[in-house]
Amino acid sequence: MAGSFKGRKKHTKKAGTSSLRHRIQGVGGHLRGDAGGWAVLAAFAVTLMILVPTLRRTAADAAPPPGEIRFLGTPTWVGDSVVAHLGRVASRQVQGTVSGRPLLTGIHGALERSGWFESVTRVQRTASGDIEVEATFLQPIATVHDDFGEVVIGPRGQPLPEGIQMEPGTHVIAIRSPAENRPSRAQRHWPGDDMQAALRLHRLLRGQPWATQIEAIDVSDFDRSGRLILWTTMGTRIVWGAPPGEETPLETLADRKLFRLESGFRTHGRIDMNTPQVLDLTMASHVVGR
Repeated sequence: MAGSFKGRKKHTKKAGTSSLRHRIQGVGGHLRGDAGGWAVLAAFAVTLMILVPTLRRTAADAAPPPGEIRFLGTPTWVGDSVVAHLGRVASRQVQGTVSGRPLLTGIHGALERSGWFESVTRVQRTASGDIEVEATFLQPIATVHDDFGEVVIGPRGQPLPEGIQMEPGTHVIAIRSPAENRPSRAQRHWPGDDMQAALRLHRLLRGQPWATQIEAIDVSDFDRSGRLILWTTMGTRIVWGAPPGEETPLETLADRKLFRLESGFRTHGRIDMNTPQVLDLTMASHVVGR
């Protein structure tokens, strides 16, 4: 019985193999002489090209939750507590069976809404299954004093989240007494022409070799007179005047004002020339002390 079964199995396999071979050869011969046959193969290849990315996405969506979330190129001023906080913000998106592209999209959106980034460039899963985030942090450039106290701001005047710290060793030029308080919503720019004027002057002064002698830009008189005031670390007031590029017809231009501060620094070692007097840079001919 067994031998008979094996025989039938052997005979059947041979016949099936021979039949299959003849079919393939027939198809091959048909394809060689028929352009329509090649079209069938081309359609099959296109179908594979469509299905493979879909299968890959399906596999990615079924991937397990990440073991670690890493932020690449984190600036030195971003402390460990901030990184831990942002890690928790991202981790909240890892819920239940949500994974793959929905997970990466959720993390990307949560980080963009956090208020800590200029932009979130990429969120990707590594070969090991961890999550890596490439993003540009908002850089703290100054502190502002309003009715609610002191807050750190970014380059365009947007208040940064609590807990941010300036880069160690960085001199901070504060902005004092804006007409309006900080915006109530995260990532909004500080309202008011006085604040925008102070930011333009701040960008001009930052990086100057004597910038560490400037303690603050005072905008308390801007709405009335259109003038910005510098306070030095010695307590001297220097009347800067209009914001750069908006000088009045008889007012000294910004580059000339910088030259005068530089001259005082070279000759006296200080931009305020070691005087307690109020110095006025706005006169076209010379610096006025009063």
